[in-house]
Amino acid sequence: MVPRHDPESVYAQVLAEGGLPARFLSLVERDGEKVVVVRRTDHAVREILAAMDGGASGADLQAGFPGVTSEDVRAILELSRRVDEIAGRRSASRRTVRKRPGLETTEETIVVPPPPPERRRNPGSGSHARSRTGSACATPDKDVRKPVATGAEPEIAPAAGDRYEIREELGRGGMGQVLVAHDRELRRDVALKILREDLSSDPRYAQRFLEEAQASAQLEHPNIVPTYDFGHLPDGRVYFAMKLVRGRTLARAIEELRAQKSRALERMRDSESQAHARPRTGSAGATPDKYFGLELLLQIFLKMCDGVAYAHARGVIHRDLKPANVMLGEFGEVLLMDWGLAKLLPRRRRQTTGSRKRVAPDVHTLREESDLVLTRDGEIAGTALYMSPEQARGDQDHVDQQSDVYALGSILYEMLTLSAPFEGAEGDEIFERIANEDPEPPARRAPARRIPRELSAICLKGLAKEKRDRYRTAAALQEDIQRFLAHQPVRAAPDNPLRLAGKWAVRHPTLSAAVSIALVVSALAGAVLRVQWTEARNQNRLRLDGYRASGRAHQERAAALLDECADGAARGDVPLEELRLVVREYDLARSWYEMLRKEEEGSEAYEAVVRSYLGQARAARLEEIMKKTPGEYPEAVRYLEAARAADTERRFAGEIDAALRDAAAIVTVTLSLAPAGATVEVFRVEGPFCEETSLFEEVAGDSPVVLDLAAGSYVLAARAPGRAPARLPLYLERYFDRNRELSLSLLPAEEVPPGFVHVPAGWFRAGEDASWTRIEKDFLIAEREVAFGEYVEFLSSLPEAKRAEFAPAATTLGDRQQDLLPVVQELADWEKYPAVGISLGQAIPYARWRSEESRGAFRFRLPTDMEWEYAARGADGRPYPWGWTFDRERTNMARTKEHNVSLDALQTCLEHAGGRPAGRSVFGCLEMAGNVSEWTSTAEPDFAVFRVRGGAFNSPETGCLTSHYQAMHQMAQYTQIGMRLAADVAK
Repeated sequence: MVPRHDPESVYAQVLAEGGLPARFLSLVERDGEKVVVVRRTDHAVREILAAMDGGASGADLQAGFPGVTSEDVRAILELSRRVDEIAGRRSASRRTVRKRPGLETTEETIVVPPPPPERRRNPGSGSHARSRTGSACATPDKDVRKPVATGAEPEIAPAAGDRYEIREELGRGGMGQVLVAHDRELRRDVALKILREDLSSDPRYAQRFLEEAQASAQLEHPNIVPTYDFGHLPDGRVYFAMKLVRGRTLARAIEELRAQKSRALERMRDSESQAHARPRTGSAGATPDKYFGLELLLQIFLKMCDGVAYAHARGVIHRDLKPANVMLGEFGEVLLMDWGLAKLLPRRRRQTTGSRKRVAPDVHTLREESDLVLTRDGEIAGTALYMSPEQARGDQDHVDQQSDVYALGSILYEMLTLSAPFEGAEGDEIFERIANEDPEPPARRAPARRIPRELSAICLKGLAKEKRDRYRTAAALQEDIQRFLAHQPVRAAPDNPLRLAGKWAVRHPTLSAAVSIALVVSALAGAVLRVQWTEARNQNRLRLDGYRASGRAHQERAAALLDECADGAARGDVPLEELRLVVREYDLARSWYEMLRKEEEGSEAYEAVVRSYLGQARAARLEEIMKKTPGEYPEAVRYLEAARAADTERRFAGEIDAALRDAAAIVTVTLSLAPAGATVEVFRVEGPFCEETSLFEEVAGDSPVVLDLAAGSYVLAARAPGRAPARLPLYLERYFDRNRELSLSLLPAEEVPPGFVHVPAGWFRAGEDASWTRIEKDFLIAEREVAFGEYVEFLSSLPEAKRAEFAPAATTLGDRQQDLLPVVQELADWEKYPAVGISLGQAIPYARWRSEESRGAFRFRLPTDMEWEYAARGADGRPYPWGWTFDRERTNMARTKEHNVSLDALQTCLEHAGGRPAGRSVFGCLEMAGNVSEWTSTAEPDFAVFRVRGGAFNSPETGCLTSHYQAMHQMAQYTQIGMRLAADVAK
């Protein structure tokens, strides 16, 4: 019998397995000896395999070898591995490389000779050293990638029906197996998770497995492994298919960083004994730090926070976050996996609102873990090293989003220090320490890694024992990391004034920013000198003279820079308003310095603390001024609140209150409201769909109503007996003050026709650039489009000979006109559909006829272009009538892509006039984003062309924007264009 490692046997067995490209493999004779050759004629296979041996990932290979695809890499790797495996040794154990003479540029050959008898290995021993791939569903601590061999008893489940061809096993857990399978229908590889056979008969585990599939399938986010499919195997077991991601887990990356650290220490010891020794270098063997520096690790962590924050917004907590459950893909993907312990919080305990179906009851799973990575069943669910104190205590009633935040803090700790917070503890000791001990500060645990103090503080805040001291949400933790990366103060470690000024210098290297930094330092000089002087006055009075000289130097530098700023304003480089604000800051700095120079030694120390907080608040405020932030300055408000708390004797109350008013962007608005006795209710407008929250009500008297409001969007809703109600949108921002004095007169109810709303004059942000524009006069506008029933009344009033001239028509392909009315009248309730196929030349006579029908009570007309946009948009510049986020359920759009819509299509695309109430504008107007576009009375430079506003049933998303318009010839008649009436307010 031929031995298994014989080359002919190896060659025959590999080919018999099938699925391998013939061009990669051949059996050749070299020096009278037959050998198996893995070859590729169009790529440098030798270099690729060498890079794989050095630890290069798929992304590294594709970057370093142009033209190499992921399929090439997998094919080369699989062939080499299978040849070595069948031959009975590990793939990296021995290999010779030869070049054929004269063919160096066209062919590289890897020769795998049979091993000497004394060096043979057991075919089943060892892992495959060249393999650098993994899956989003792999279990890294159990590297059990097992190919399915022909003729051997398979260790994995049989094929999943006709659709999936199972290829190899990736990992096993407490409840299931994860397999690589090929989707025959979509021709892609997927990860298939299958319930373990010994648990499939237990309904509890089957239910839990189903719930995991449902929960993960509903968490659709770029940083969460997507679920594709769910089904049953031929043997009855359930499975679900997920995205297969090639890469490594965060746990593996941290292990590599630890190994690199150990190698670095060894090299240091070697270099001490051998001065001439040098570390080996090479592109294929790059160290992990090349790819996992501090900034990249933090970017990975931010993506993790994104996924966790999304799950929390859906009411789902993971409960088992750990580095082993974070997959790092070869192309930058960061994916959270293994939602087997996920739990849906009761609605009363969620931090977000919205209707969500319950997908995962609180059922715990069994898991197999190593000694230190224990998972308790029953009362305690999670992985011990990363679970929160409330989980460690078994207090399931208090496990919520903040428990995941604690786990994120543990992961961040390990990413920074390369060790878990309580690493080294065993068994119940882990739970005891998590519940009762504070972890060692990261900077102290790993001093050689030079962890910044801000990151150390962020870690400890995330790992706080008490939930009140911990970050409330994953988003709050993420925001502090982002602030650190942007060189801004982090909430976990507030900066003193000098450190704050230093971060300013990092963030603002340009001259204009340098001016602001110098002025901030000047403004802070008094506070800093005051604090330092108080500490030193009983030790060394000579230091005070030095501080005074330093403060004087700051003032001189500030004065020089102030002159430069003034020159810039004269040239137009610096806005005058900003110059005035800078001058005010300079004056404050100068007055503080004078206070310091004259201050008595016996002044109370608490003033220094108050001044320090005030200085930090002014620094934050000046930064926002330079950025032209329209609303509140949150950092300044935070420091001012601290100053107020420190001002126990209320000596600085007036100064602090004035500064708080400015930092909070409090604006005083006066509203002259008529008639006297009318009531105005103030609504705050916030959120993606501009939700309105009532703040308070005021009753108008003889004098104007005075409102103190923070910058932002509002609606003033006024009403009075016998008067038509009116809504006045108001957008307040720091740098625009022309809408601070308002006037609103409610109209008698009989002066507003049924179906119309009163639109008061006002300022609003118009156009694509949202520039400030004013509507000078009040006007009335219809809540909905003109309907066919109303237009037919107009046709009936005309002489028989004139009716054809004004009949609705459809312009079809070839510009052929077709009578539209007979087609529309086939629809049920046809009178309620918007009148379309109307030209501007027909719409204007209709409006005139409506005015005549009112016997002069109203002057109906078409709205102007700006009137239409104001009625649709309100004051704050929102892009859609309902808010800032597109929602196709709020309007009738994209029903067809046809421009000239066929009459048959019209019957299925058009909706009743005034439908979709969820899409109403701030004034109450309906369907201003879709259904039909509408004529306005505003002409383009070519007088025969007029603007048409609003999207239609065949519009894309961009056509639904409140700033969007089209230009149409006044005689155009299309099935997607109708009209909406406006009217003048009676004088």
